[in-house]
Amino acid sequence: MENNPAIVLDLGSDTIKAGFSVSQCPDFVLPNVVGRPLVPPGTNLLTNDFLFCDQTTPVSVNKTLNVTHPLERATVSQWDDECKILDYLFDRKMKTSPRDHCLMITEASLASRKYRKKLIEVFFEEYLIPSIHIQPEALCSLCAAGLTSGTVIEIGENATRVASIVDHQFVPKSCAHIKVGGAEVTQRLIKLFQLRRTTFPENEPVNPYRRIKESYCRVSKNISRRRALYEQDTAQFSTFSMANGRSIQLHREIYEPAEVLFEPSLIGQDGPGIVPLLFDSICHADPTIRNQITEHVVLSGGTALLPGLGERIASDTRNMIAKEVKGQNKHHLTIPDAMMVEAFSHSNILAYAGAAVCAQVYLNNEEYWAEKADYENDGVDAIVRRFKSATLRE
Repeated sequence: MENNPAIVLDLGSDTIKAGFSVSQCPDFVLPNVVGRPLVPPGTNLLTNDFLFCDQTTPVSVNKTLNVTHPLERATVSQWDDECKILDYLFDRKMKTSPRDHCLMITEASLASRKYRKKLIEVFFEEYLIPSIHIQPEALCSLCAAGLTSGTVIEIGENATRVASIVDHQFVPKSCAHIKVGGAEVTQRLIKLFQLRRTTFPENEPVNPYRRIKESYCRVSKNISRRRALYEQDTAQFSTFSMANGRSIQLHREIYEPAEVLFEPSLIGQDGPGIVPLLFDSICHADPTIRNQITEHVVLSGGTALLPGLGERIASDTRNMIAKEVKGQNKHHLTIPDAMMVEAFSHSNILAYAGAAVCAQVYLNNEEYWAEKADYENDGVDAIVRRFKSATLRE
């Protein structure tokens, strides 16, 4: 085992990214789902009847399944299902035994204590791993960006989290989240097509909404001006080709979906958007470190790849700070000397890349890893407290 690389896992609501610490790119990016056959109520199903991860992807198969996500919003609701997915990952994909490798695993920056505790128990008890290290995604993303200080905006499938970090340490009270993420962007896109009564053929090889979101959607610098162009029917459009040869023009569907990140009320959610979330994080930081956390703001997650997102967040946040400075300025803010909100070409795997770097650098540093003997001698609560966290919720 001493010469083996560490296993690296980034467990997300939408996908699992997995591989070994020798590479910053995951060997596998798989849907974190379980598919059960659609059968009459009361029918007993065996594990062999289930499909996992990429087995559920083909449209012809997907229509016959009840597909569920065991992990949502940094909480596993069905550990039995998640373990079946991990079995499939280790046995069928990675073709390795976890007991032969250290395990580096990422964790949402505002995960619960209960989730971390169960995670440790499962891997030590069920998978017999020799050692583990749990690293918050924000720290991983910052590491992958080559930084030790800054603010990370993690846009996950069902939530967006903001965490500020200085010299590898979380800034107290600077971490917060909203329950809006990539899934809500897709939800808004679907609603726009429903309003125009556009449907897609059943034989589309890939989810058309995902294709449109990833290839066509972007963020407007000024959404009010963009909406005025829609009303005047002078906005530019793109053409999307379907599997049956038909084409449709995309207008509002290009810029409107991402607006849910800024206006959650568009999908009926109360609460702030991504800019007030970042603004509050800056306000809660001590004035002496504000330039450090605003100089570099890192975007992480698949939705972070939306063109124009960083520029819009930076512009709106500067405007919000400027308005506060001209007003009561109860937080004693100053307009940042520099503010760069940055997405990377690999922002969708940024947390994984940082975790892989850390795992490889510290592979032979015994103090970095919590070992099975520590778990048996000191108990799971001691292991829970051992690793950094933004704020562990109960």
